[in-house]
Amino acid sequence: MKLKYFIFILIIGIGFLNSCNKDDDNSSEQDRINGKWNLSNINGVIDGRSIAFDTGEIQWTFNNKQNTLKIENNSGNNNSYILNSGLYN
Repeated sequence: MKLKYFIFILIIGIGFLNSCNKDDDNSSEQDRINGKWNLSNINGVIDGRSIAFDTGEIQWTFNNKQNTLKIENNSGNNNSYILNSGLYN
């Protein structure tokens, strides 16, 4: 009885190990952030502010090959919470 139980556990264990494979795509975390992103909301924990933005109002374009961040600030709101338009390293 113990031998059958041991063989059963062994087969299940081999099945689990055999079913694991690395089928992830070859992109890294840095590659996943590449592209254009839209800022949608800023929430302040300390002062309790919440500022919502429309799509396209503030866009961040990440380019990891050039190691840059391009910000397009079309909100017309130049406050300390939002970076001004420009190219950042």
